[in-house]
Amino acid sequence: MKHELSLWSAARIMLLLAGFWVLYQVRDIVAIVLIAGILAITLEPYVERLVKMRVRRTLSVLVLVLLFLTALSMMGSLIFPPLVAQVREIAGDIPQYVEKWRALQLGAASGTMREIIDQLSNQLTASAGNMVGALLSLCGGLFSAIMILVLVVYFLLEGSSLLQPLMRVVPAEHRTKAAGTMGRIREKLGNWCSAQLLLMLIIGVVDGVALHLIGIKFAVALGLLSGLLEIVPVLGPIFAGCAAVLVGFATDAPFWKLISIVIVYTGVQQVENNVLVPRIMQKAIGLSPVVVIVAVLVGGRLMGVAGAVLAIPLTAAIQVALKEWVFPDS
Repeated sequence: MKHELSLWSAARIMLLLAGFWVLYQVRDIVAIVLIAGILAITLEPYVERLVKMRVRRTLSVLVLVLLFLTALSMMGSLIFPPLVAQVREIAGDIPQYVEKWRALQLGAASGTMREIIDQLSNQLTASAGNMVGALLSLCGGLFSAIMILVLVVYFLLEGSSLLQPLMRVVPAEHRTKAAGTMGRIREKLGNWCSAQLLLMLIIGVVDGVALHLIGIKFAVALGLLSGLLEIVPVLGPIFAGCAAVLVGFATDAPFWKLISIVIVYTGVQQVENNVLVPRIMQKAIGLSPVVVIVAVLVGGRLMGVAGAVLAIPLTAAIQVALKEWVFPDS
């Protein structure tokens, strides 16, 4: 009997490992499903509120989706025209920027550094003309966005019934507790998404306005980049600041403007780390900074940018599950 149990345990472990392997192979699809699930969890309270007002669930979901698309269109009409103009100008000036890098005098720099800059210049020149690759990447992004929107609508239409197949796997005596755990996970993920969107909006607007006041070209594009990269914890703001400095240097900004960019991004990040994140993000998910950094590194290593973005909400969900099922008395 013990031998049979050990064989069954080994088989279950092998099946579990095989399942993880399959999920890793389709990690891009998993990321799309998880992003859609988080967005659906964020919108679910508003759907429930409309349902309580005796609005049919289908109509409630349709109204929310239309409001979301309308808000997105209004934002796009304000941001997209200057953004397209600035990105087009950046793309047109890439050869000039490459020549500037080539002509940069390195003084006492080693020959190896010269070779690195030459290689970087060649890669930038090749990338500027690779329109097919850019088009394919854009199509892939649009396809992912459409799939996420479709999944969000489906998740919202299904509502709580979507979890019923999962609940059948849970033993009957634990289903009530499992349902409570899922509810708390949904609440925490919703809080994370709302807090993340608020942080992205604040950082994007502040950086864009600050760059405009300094007089840096492409302030709208750089502000939008700062807002988007805010979703990548720890590293996102650093990359956004480096991009702003490089654009300032490439567009012949005076030295005092480059220093101002560094001061602005450093100051905004300090305010974010010491004021905004403690008041908004940590209150929403309750994770320590060390856990956040480790989760982002692991998620980025396994699934790239999507893994880094999803690392925090998934870690928050795991924290809730561990606290209620493994360490209930802690």
